[in-house]
Amino acid sequence: MSLFDLHLKNFEIITTKLCHSLQNDLPQFDEAEFFKMFGGKLEDNLSMEGKALYKSELTQNVLSTILKESHEKLQQVYKTILSAAETEIQTNFDPTETENSAQNKLKSKLERIKQDVYPTLIDTLRIQNQVFNNPADEKELSAAFSDYWNIISKKYNNNVRKINLIWSKLAALKLHIRNEEKKLRSKNSATSFAVNEIDLDKLSIGVAPEPTHGWKIDIPNLKERLLYKLANQKADETFHIIVTVPDRNGITRQIGEIGFQCRSPAVALLALLTFYLLAIICNNDIERMVTAFEAIIKQDGIAIDPNKINYTLKQCDNHGKSTVIKEKLSLNLLQTTRLHKANQALKENFKKEYNAIKKMDSSKEDYQSDAGYDSEEEQTSENSSMELRL
Repeated sequence: MSLFDLHLKNFEIITTKLCHSLQNDLPQFDEAEFFKMFGGKLEDNLSMEGKALYKSELTQNVLSTILKESHEKLQQVYKTILSAAETEIQTNFDPTETENSAQNKLKSKLERIKQDVYPTLIDTLRIQNQVFNNPADEKELSAAFSDYWNIISKKYNNNVRKINLIWSKLAALKLHIRNEEKKLRSKNSATSFAVNEIDLDKLSIGVAPEPTHGWKIDIPNLKERLLYKLANQKADETFHIIVTVPDRNGITRQIGEIGFQCRSPAVALLALLTFYLLAIICNNDIERMVTAFEAIIKQDGIAIDPNKINYTLKQCDNHGKSTVIKEKLSLNLLQTTRLHKANQALKENFKKEYNAIKKMDSSKEDYQSDAGYDSEEEQTSENSSMELRL
């Protein structure tokens, strides 16, 4: 199994599990919720006639029934959109694009249901001779209904937004698999575990390694810490990373002073050269951080949105005291473009692997179909021979 084949299988497992989980995570309708949230305020704003009409059992029952029916329609729409999103993600490998598309579809459906439901509510009340004759009363009811619908809509929008957690869950799955394999090796156990049976809510990712401090940023160590950070990321959360470097200014200043004080030209030149090299290392800190992000995309098959990355650069002295050098800065255009290209290459590799697997599966089906046809012809020929012999 190739590396990208493994990445693709994990991506498909995460996508399926996450979308199914979101389909089951439905904001539940409680018929008392509307009255609890808006009943008191609504009653206070209604006229005496409107208040009596609103509090009647018939009106309350109609209102509850209509809201419940509309909520059931919304749940069905939500499930359909998520089902389509699952299929779309497994062919375009772009959760962000799919999430935006799903949000637009959901927004359109929500607005359509909202526009249909309120007139239905008023018409049903009118059939039952429950009419709000005062326009101000009906306006208050309409406003309360609209506010409640916006709250419900927000719950569904927040759920759809979680589609973007696919990359985060993929990072968590990778860490979970690694930890489980370590446990099995420590027990000298040959037992394996099925990845597709893993519960996404019970992934054991372990603890991120402590940062290592040296003359320059340790890319493998930073990459590992970024992976843990990504595994804990929430939907729409900015990816903020703190990068710590040693206090090179004091060291370089001492080296420079030694070089100038030394009477030997060779030693002075060596000191100045060291000073120059350390200055280059200082300027390379952010580039090494970007390289660590790039390694996650290329080696682990996990995309990272560079537009959501910001960083704080700290410097730590020999006594462990840290000072902020740069705080909450974003990547520059070249760095952002670099990660965008890595993400695009990852997407293309996923598509290439996906198409290769589909082509292979199609070839197998054609072969099995041809084999079945040949077998049927042979059986017919044998039967004919037997009839002739008889």
